[in-house]
Amino acid sequence: MNIQTQIETAQIIYAKELVKLLFPNDSWLMKSVSHDAYVKGKSVQVDQFSGKPKSRKNKVNLKIDAVRRTLTKKSYDISEFATDPEAIVFTEAMLSNPQLRSATMEAHKETLQEDVAMDLKSQWAATEAERIIRTTGATNVAAGATGATGTRKSVAYVDFLNAWNQLNTDKVPLEGRQVLVPVTMLPQLFQIEEFIKYDFISDRNGMPIKSGVIGNILGMEVWVDLDDFPVQYDDTATPVPEGLVPDDDGSPGGVTYAGAIDNNLSIMVWHEKFVTRAKGAAQVFIQLKHPEYQSDIMSTNCIAGGSKLRKDNRGVVNIVETLVTT
Repeated sequence: MNIQTQIETAQIIYAKELVKLLFPNDSWLMKSVSHDAYVKGKSVQVDQFSGKPKSRKNKVNLKIDAVRRTLTKKSYDISEFATDPEAIVFTEAMLSNPQLRSATMEAHKETLQEDVAMDLKSQWAATEAERIIRTTGATNVAAGATGATGTRKSVAYVDFLNAWNQLNTDKVPLEGRQVLVPVTMLPQLFQIEEFIKYDFISDRNGMPIKSGVIGNILGMEVWVDLDDFPVQYDDTATPVPEGLVPDDDGSPGGVTYAGAIDNNLSIMVWHEKFVTRAKGAAQVFIQLKHPEYQSDIMSTNCIAGGSKLRKDNRGVVNIVETLVTT
């Protein structure tokens, strides 16, 4: 097999792997409804029925008029994520080396995973006032959001209780509730007695919880968000989640948040049946001996995204830091 055939085969294999690994099986991303089958280009289009039938106790009338179920169409846009081309200079190494090619591909895959995860969190984030809970902890902590300064109130057990109760108000099932905590807020979580008690951080057999879940609070699985950019909100009366900076803005950081001095970090609480994820096609581009760059070039792109499932946005709550004013 000549080198060009090897490269073409590698591109096909890498693209399939890239699609498969965008949402790792052991991650919080999988705690959602898959809409992969409904992706058309850069949009998702789903036909679904709404409402529930009535039931009758000891009915007298044997014949009940049939009520037609209403078919609704849900559609939302997803995004294209593309890594910048990387040049492997021929005097240093070449992408014709399978080991080097795989290592380079791994770096591109990790970048896309991180950016897709950031986008998914932004699409899931709560926007209604009743689904945004402000932190009320007695301890002040340093600001952790992008560009933020000053201090914020720490998260308290009652904040989780309020988020949990909002899901109750939304009539969200108890089983399947999830919590995603930014890594910078994790020390605060381990100051909450209800979380660190043995009964709260072990499974029913007394064994530590595994598979990415770091604990349990109020029956909700708790995950740690290791991304550099967790969901953050501004400090308006009804906080607004900050949108991601477009990936083509020319900034060296790629997909990120613009940041502001009064921005606040947030903890996401959701039910896995009330949010969606979707991924479409992916491509891997490899060109050997590019004449202009005098290098081997690699880049990748993919189509992915997600949404809140319900039109009324039920099933997602965000616990947002409270800015401490002086």
